[in-house]
Amino acid sequence: MQSACYFRLGNLAMDSSSILECTIYENLGYFPWGRILFKDKMRLVEANYDFKEYTEIEITMGAYDDNDKSEVVFKADILSSIIKNSRSDNSTHEIELIFAMRGVSGNLLSLIPSSGYQDQTSISVLKDICKKKSIKLDVQKNLNTQDGMSWLIINHNFLTAINYLCDRSYIKDSALVYNIRLNGDVGLYGIKERFLEDSIGTFMISPYNYVNAALNNGKLKIPNVPTPVIYFRDKQFTNQSGFAKEADSIELREVKANTSKNKMESTSKNISPGSTSRDGGTNIIVYQPSSSPQVYEKYPIAPSYRRAVIASYSLSLNIVCDNETFTKVGDVVDVVDGTFDNEGKFLKTRMSSGKYLVLRKGYHFKRDISSGLCAFQTTIQLMSNASNLGKE
Repeated sequence: MQSACYFRLGNLAMDSSSILECTIYENLGYFPWGRILFKDKMRLVEANYDFKEYTEIEITMGAYDDNDKSEVVFKADILSSIIKNSRSDNSTHEIELIFAMRGVSGNLLSLIPSSGYQDQTSISVLKDICKKKSIKLDVQKNLNTQDGMSWLIINHNFLTAINYLCDRSYIKDSALVYNIRLNGDVGLYGIKERFLEDSIGTFMISPYNYVNAALNNGKLKIPNVPTPVIYFRDKQFTNQSGFAKEADSIELREVKANTSKNKMESTSKNISPGSTSRDGGTNIIVYQPSSSPQVYEKYPIAPSYRRAVIASYSLSLNIVCDNETFTKVGDVVDVVDGTFDNEGKFLKTRMSSGKYLVLRKGYHFKRDISSGLCAFQTTIQLMSNASNLGKE
């Protein structure tokens, strides 16, 4: 297959002969963004061409042959531009553009009308905001949150609003996560509930004779319902996800005056998150000792609980694939990892084989300056935990 990249900015259009590098990232919990680097063959710098902020661009890249293609198309807006001296020709320049998705008519970053919501869950509020902003919201089937309360949405654009709502949402033993897709749609999932769904595809290690070797060794059975098989050629398995680890328990402190000793005394206890209450539009937990009902303290619980749950999925698998545009962030996939011994026998790696959630995905195009050869590949960061890995 032949790799190619095309770039359009207003009346300007470029193909792979001008484009040196291009990368697009799709992330869990953020909007898609990227960068493109191209040779200034049109002498745009000399013409004082103005790469205005928030000018829309369109990028198409992928791998193609006569009968098949693996392609990604992305519309975004310029955030900044950088002019560099050319690495191969001192008489010309290279131009780098940083871009990000703002959505249709900027609906991801334009302000949301201030609204107050009484006795509603975070999902219900998000559905209403998406309707007002003409954003398609794809909510996981049968997903519910236990966080009905008052919400006050002031001075938020869509991105900050969905972060605010998800951060303060509450699902027992789970956490609410979202992704903004390349087409501007939004997916909303419970992370534990997502792992209960069937995977949309299977990642298998190269070389391509893996399937026959694995079957011959009696390690795998052909699934009743065939799923797409995607081969990866490089990997890195680590015990760290893209989320910061937070404590899985909260210290609750009781403070009261000891009049006989003329001083303040405090006692504390650690508890695990388990119940929430309302206070000023944020989920909290209340500690009120029965011995001193007039003394209590309130602690924000939902944000730290949610992050602790997400961070518990700390097993990360970074893989490199060729020409793969099938999966997207938020998808659940199966991974069958392993190696071949000297006799060609497949040895499955149980520690890193199992079910994963796509945390981040990158689409990469690069043209070699000296040879002119082009390459397109994807990098995928997967997240999981021990309960989803190591099974036959």
